[in-house]
Parts: sequence; structure tokens; C-alpha cells
Amino acid sequence: HDVFEGMALFRHSNGTLYMISSHLTGWNPNPLIVYRADGPSLDDPRWVDLGNPTGCGPSFNSQPTYVVEYTPVHGAPYFVYMADDWIYCPNGDGTQGPLINACYVWLPIEFAGDSVRIDWRPQWDLDDPFSSPVAHHPSCTWRGGSSGRQHHGRAAQGPGEVVDAVVRAHAAQTQAAEEALSLLGSPGSVGVDGAFSDIAERYAQSIADGLKQLYTEDL
Repeated sequence: HDVFEGMALFRHSNGTLYMISSHLTGWNPNPLIVYRADGPSLDDPRWVDLGNPTGCGPSFNSQPTYVVEYTPVHGAPYFVYMADDWIYCPNGDGTQGPLINACYVWLPIEFAGDSVRIDWRPQWDLDDPFSSPVAHHPSCTWRGGSSGRQHHGRAAQGPGEVVDAVVRAHAAQTQAAEEALSLLGSPGSVGVDGAFSDIAERYAQSIADGLKQLYTEDL
């Protein structure tokens, strides 16, 4: 299968495992890929490529970091796509970048039958995520509904070290991501293409600590 990175593994309430990942071309933004595990376990996952859930070539200039489940005050739990924007974050003077100014993109994930979609919403409400207007992201050169979303790569078959690493890193990041969302309280509408300074710093540090532990164990 194709080389990819930035993997975020999560389990739907129906028991199905999904993985959001990204193609790999250096620092440049890439199309996302959603994989669904149709196999009985991670020993034989039978990953199926569901294509790019954003319908946007550079996927809103984002790369997956994590997917966390959030339970609103009213309504059913849903999943939040948490990602990095490495090189296109706005500066105070209106310019973009550089890397040291990297910021975050958080967007709700919508499931409809066998399709998974992530739409660009400049602002959205944690407790009513899908009522917020969908907008066109300026980085997108093509868009389309779930049936028109481009597929990249093939289904990844069989177990592998990559999946093992994702599963292990997933456990190391879970607590920090859930804490980050709980700290938001009841914020109403929040911008998702920006830095939540305190939360972001604590979340980034937790990921670094988790990965350090992961690689130390590997060594």
C-alpha cells in the first residue's frame, strides 16, 4: 500500500475500527485517507480505503493528530477530528507561517451509511456541531459529496508495525485529548482554525511524553 503518516485510530460505537491518515510529501498538506477495518481483529484488519473525507485536495491544510469522542449536553456522542496545520497558520499581520507558528484544526466527523465526511466549518458549537454552516476552504481546488470524493491508494491488507504503533500511541494520548475537550466547558461557538494556547501546550506536551515513552520502550 502507499506510504502515509499522521495516523489516528478510533472505534465507532458500532464496534468498527477506523483510521484517518495522510499521504506523505514532506511538509506540504496532503489528501487525507479514511480506512475502515472490515476484518475480525487487528491481527487481520482488512483495511478498506474510503477515500478523502474532506473532499479537499490539501484537506484544509491539516494532518491528523488524534480523533476523540465528545458527548454534548444534549444529543448523541460524536467524534472530533484533531489535526495540525504545520505551515499555513495566520500571523497577526495577515501573513502565514512559519513552522514555529503551527496551529490546530478541530472539526466534527459525520457518518452517513458507509461514508465518512469532514466538512470545513469556520466556527462550530461543541454541543450542536452539525448545525453550523459548511464553507469552502480557500486551499481547496476540488470538492464534492461523499460519492465524488477522491480515493487515493489501495486498501491496506494484513497486520503491520504501523498499526501496532498507532494502537500503542493511541492509549498514550487518550487522557490528554479528553481533558483538552473537557476544559472547554460550554464555550458556545468556537473557532477551530486557531491556537487554544493553554490547552494546546498541555496537549502537545502530553503527546511528546507519550511518544517519548513509546520510542523508549521500542529501544
